[in-house]
Amino acid sequence: MALARYYRICLSKGKDVIPLKQELEHIRCYLVIQNKRYGDIVQYDILVDDALADVKIPKLTLQPLVENAIYHGIRIKEGLSGAVRVEAEQQEGKVLLQVIDSGKGMSKEQIEEMNNSISNYDEEFGYGVRNVNRRIELTFGNEYGLYYRINEAGGVTVEILLPETYEKEADLIFGGRGHV
Repeated sequence: MALARYYRICLSKGKDVIPLKQELEHIRCYLVIQNKRYGDIVQYDILVDDALADVKIPKLTLQPLVENAIYHGIRIKEGLSGAVRVEAEQQEGKVLLQVIDSGKGMSKEQIEEMNNSISNYDEEFGYGVRNVNRRIELTFGNEYGLYYRINEAGGVTVEILLPETYEKEADLIFGGRGHV
Protein backbone atom coordinates (compact mmCIF):
# COMPACT_ATOMS: atom_id res chain seq x y z
CA MET A 1 0.00 0.00 0.00
CA ALA A 2 2.87 2.39 0.80
CA LEU A 3 4.36 1.78 -2.65
CA ALA A 4 1.03 2.46 -4.38
CA ARG A 5 0.54 5.71 -2.41
CA TYR A 6 4.16 6.66 -3.09
CA TYR A 7 3.65 6.40 -6.87
CA ARG A 8 0.24 8.08 -6.77
CA ILE A 9 1.78 11.12 -5.08
CA CYS A 10 4.71 11.07 -7.58
CA LEU A 11 2.17 11.51 -10.36
CA SER A 12 0.10 14.15 -8.49
CA LYS A 13 -2.35 14.40 -11.40
CA GLY A 14 0.35 16.14 -13.45
CA LYS A 15 0.90 18.97 -10.97
CA ASP A 16 4.44 20.13 -10.28
CA VAL A 17 3.58 22.01 -7.09
CA ILE A 18 1.56 20.23 -4.42
CA PRO A 19 0.41 20.92 -0.85
CA LEU A 20 2.96 20.18 1.85
CA LYS A 21 0.60 17.59 3.38
CA GLN A 22 0.91 15.49 0.18
CA GLU A 23 4.69 15.81 0.14
CA LEU A 24 4.80 14.69 3.79
CA GLU A 25 2.61 11.68 2.99
CA HIS A 26 5.06 10.87 0.20
CA ILE A 27 7.90 10.91 2.75
CA ARG A 28 5.99 8.65 5.13
CA CYS A 29 5.45 6.13 2.33
CA TYR A 30 9.10 6.33 1.30
CA LEU A 31 10.26 5.71 4.88
CA VAL A 32 7.94 2.72 5.28
CA ILE A 33 9.41 1.25 2.10
CA GLN A 34 13.00 1.87 3.22
CA ASN A 35 12.35 0.35 6.64
CA LYS A 36 10.89 -2.77 5.00
CA ARG A 37 13.86 -2.94 2.64
CA TYR A 38 16.60 -2.38 5.26
CA GLY A 39 15.09 -3.83 8.43
CA ASP A 40 13.98 -0.71 10.31
CA ILE A 41 17.08 1.31 9.46
CA VAL A 42 15.51 4.67 10.31
CA GLN A 43 13.24 6.06 12.99
CA TYR A 44 11.42 9.19 11.91
CA ASP A 45 9.34 12.06 13.20
CA ILE A 46 7.40 14.53 11.12
CA LEU A 47 6.72 17.62 13.22
CA VAL A 48 4.68 19.96 11.03
CA ASP A 49 1.78 22.03 12.31
CA ASP A 50 -1.52 21.43 10.49
CA ALA A 51 -1.65 25.19 9.77
CA LEU A 52 1.14 24.62 7.22
CA ALA A 53 -0.55 21.67 5.49
CA ASP A 54 -1.53 23.67 2.39
CA VAL A 55 1.80 25.46 1.85
CA LYS A 56 2.87 24.78 -1.74
CA ILE A 57 6.05 22.83 -2.43
CA PRO A 58 7.48 21.39 -5.65
CA LYS A 59 6.68 17.69 -5.60
CA LEU A 60 9.63 15.40 -4.91
CA THR A 61 11.45 18.04 -2.86
CA LEU A 62 11.76 16.18 0.43
CA GLN A 63 12.20 12.61 -0.83
CA PRO A 64 15.67 13.13 -2.38
CA LEU A 65 16.80 14.88 0.82
CA VAL A 66 15.53 12.07 3.05
CA GLU A 67 17.08 9.55 0.65
CA ASN A 68 20.45 11.32 0.95
CA ALA A 69 20.13 11.27 4.75
CA ILE A 70 19.64 7.50 4.64
CA TYR A 71 22.15 6.57 1.92
CA HIS A 72 24.95 9.07 2.64
CA GLY A 73 24.47 9.50 6.37
CA ILE A 74 22.73 6.67 8.17
CA ARG A 75 23.69 3.63 6.03
CA ILE A 76 27.41 4.43 6.24
CA LYS A 77 27.33 5.25 9.95
CA GLU A 78 28.52 2.64 12.41
CA GLY A 79 25.51 0.71 13.65
CA LEU A 80 23.60 1.25 10.38
CA SER A 81 20.55 2.86 11.94
CA GLY A 82 19.54 6.36 12.77
CA ALA A 83 16.82 8.96 12.79
CA VAL A 84 15.35 11.53 10.43
CA ARG A 85 13.15 14.38 11.57
CA VAL A 86 11.19 16.75 9.34
CA GLU A 87 10.14 20.05 10.90
CA ALA A 88 8.49 23.21 9.62
CA GLU A 89 7.96 26.72 10.96
CA GLN A 90 6.66 30.04 9.69
CA GLN A 91 9.11 32.94 9.47
CA GLU A 92 7.83 36.35 8.35
CA GLY A 93 5.89 35.30 5.24
CA LYS A 94 8.14 32.32 4.58
CA VAL A 95 8.20 28.68 5.63
CA LEU A 96 11.37 26.97 6.79
CA LEU A 97 11.38 23.20 6.44
CA GLN A 98 14.21 21.17 7.91
CA VAL A 99 15.31 17.60 7.23
CA ILE A 100 17.50 16.65 10.19
CA ASP A 101 19.41 13.38 10.30
CA SER A 102 21.56 11.58 12.86
CA GLY A 103 23.87 10.11 10.23
CA LYS A 104 27.63 10.18 9.79
CA GLY A 105 27.66 13.91 9.15
CA MET A 106 29.92 16.05 7.00
CA SER A 107 32.98 18.17 7.58
CA LYS A 108 32.78 21.95 7.63
CA GLU A 109 34.54 21.98 4.25
CA GLN A 110 32.03 19.54 2.74
CA ILE A 111 29.13 21.64 4.01
CA GLU A 112 30.67 24.81 2.56
CA GLU A 113 31.19 23.05 -0.79
CA MET A 114 27.55 21.88 -0.79
CA ASN A 115 26.24 25.38 -0.09
CA ASN A 116 28.57 27.00 -2.65
CA SER A 117 27.85 24.46 -5.40
CA ILE A 118 24.13 23.98 -4.95
CA SER A 119 23.05 26.58 -7.52
CA ASN A 120 25.82 25.88 -10.04
CA TYR A 121 26.29 23.05 -12.49
CA ASP A 122 29.12 20.76 -11.42
CA GLU A 123 29.56 17.16 -12.61
CA GLU A 124 31.09 16.24 -9.24
CA PHE A 125 28.13 17.57 -7.27
CA GLY A 126 24.99 15.54 -6.50
CA TYR A 127 22.38 15.71 -9.22
CA GLY A 128 19.39 15.16 -6.93
CA VAL A 129 20.18 17.98 -4.50
CA ARG A 130 21.02 20.41 -7.28
CA ASN A 131 17.82 19.46 -9.10
CA VAL A 132 15.68 20.04 -5.99
CA ASN A 133 17.29 23.42 -5.35
CA ARG A 134 16.95 24.50 -8.99
CA ARG A 135 13.25 23.56 -9.13
CA ILE A 136 12.61 25.64 -5.98
CA GLU A 137 14.51 28.62 -7.46
CA LEU A 138 12.69 28.36 -10.80
CA THR A 139 9.29 28.08 -9.15
CA PHE A 140 9.59 30.62 -6.34
CA GLY A 141 12.67 32.76 -7.06
CA ASN A 142 16.38 32.74 -6.18
CA GLU A 143 15.77 33.84 -2.59
CA TYR A 144 14.33 30.38 -1.90
CA GLY A 145 16.05 27.01 -1.87
CA LEU A 146 18.33 24.73 0.13
CA TYR A 147 20.99 25.39 2.73
CA TYR A 148 23.08 22.74 4.55
CA ARG A 149 24.48 22.89 8.06
CA ILE A 150 26.17 20.58 10.54
CA ASN A 151 24.23 19.36 13.58
CA GLU A 152 26.03 19.81 16.88
CA ALA A 153 25.08 16.27 17.95
CA GLY A 154 26.18 14.77 14.60
CA GLY A 155 24.47 14.42 11.27
CA VAL A 156 23.31 17.10 8.86
CA THR A 157 20.37 19.47 8.58
CA VAL A 158 19.04 20.60 5.22
CA GLU A 159 16.97 23.77 5.40
CA ILE A 160 14.39 24.37 2.69
CA LEU A 161 13.11 27.94 2.46
CA LEU A 162 9.76 28.42 0.69
CA PRO A 163 7.24 31.25 0.40
CA GLU A 164 4.26 30.97 2.72
CA THR A 165 1.85 31.58 -0.15
CA TYR A 166 2.04 30.80 -3.84
CA GLU A 167 -0.71 31.48 -6.35
CA LYS A 168 0.93 31.05 -9.78
CA GLU A 169 0.28 27.35 -10.49
CA ALA A 170 -0.82 28.13 -14.06
CA ASP A 171 2.54 29.83 -14.74
CA LEU A 172 4.71 26.84 -13.89
CA ILE A 173 7.54 26.03 -16.26
CA PHE A 174 6.52 22.38 -16.42
CA GLY A 175 2.87 21.65 -17.09
CA GLY A 176 1.69 25.26 -17.41
CA ARG A 177 -1.29 25.90 -19.66
CA GLY A 178 -1.67 28.48 -22.33
CA HIS A 179 2.02 29.39 -22.47
CA VAL A 180 4.33 29.09 -25.43
